[in-house]
This record gives sequence, structure tokens and C-alpha cells, in this order.
Amino acid sequence: MTSLSAVNQNLKIYSMEKVHKSKISRYEVEKMRNRFKNSTDKERKSINGLQAKRSDIIAAGTEILVCIMDSLNIKEVIVSEYDNLEGMIYTKI
Repeated sequence: MTSLSAVNQNLKIYSMEKVHKSKISRYEVEKMRNRFKNSTDKERKSINGLQAKRSDIIAAGTEILVCIMDSLNIKEVIVSEYDNLEGMIYTKI
């Protein structure tokens, strides 16, 4: 998620302050997914905000997020810089 936020913001230098609590819409996630799927590993390594070591897994991870957002009918996600390996879904009642 933090990588997607950094890519979405086109960050040349990673900024925890800009990433934490940033929002990414379903449309933006799909746009990034398509970009990752249609680029080579070498091309992905040059994308601002994406760490080179994540270039081989970012397309699959983004596809998983799209499926989750679709399944739960989520229109946007809020990114957290704090670790939670299991993840957390926040819904407003």
C-alpha cells in the first residue's frame, strides 16, 4: 500500500509524511495496476515511488487490492505507515 501511495503521488524521494493517511481511489488503483501489467520489470524499476526490489511483485499485489476493493465495494483506501501484517479494513457505519 505504501508503494502504491508513493507511486500515485509520483514521489521521487519517499516521504512517510506524504504517504501516511493518504487516500487512493479505486480508479487510481486500477490505473496503476494497468500501468504495472503493461510494463516490463525494467520499466517498473524506473517508476517514481516504486522501490526496485518491489518491481517484480507490485502488479500481483495491485491486482489483489483491486479484487478486495471490488469484493467489498470499497471506493478508496487510506494508507497507513504503521505495520499490521494482517491488515485492517475500516468501514464507517
